[in-house]
Amino acid sequence: MVKLRWAMVPSGGGETLAIGIDLLLLAPDGRITADYQFIEA
Repeated sequence: MVKLRWAMVPSGGGETLAIGIDLLLLAPDGRITADYQFIEA
């Protein structure tokens, strides 16, 4: 499992538009089998 935290901001700068977490479930060969996204703010 891989956990990624992220923030979405405008390319020109400014306030954060969204914050979230992605959880990636991996197959034994390392490929992604599922991607779950949770929006926190």
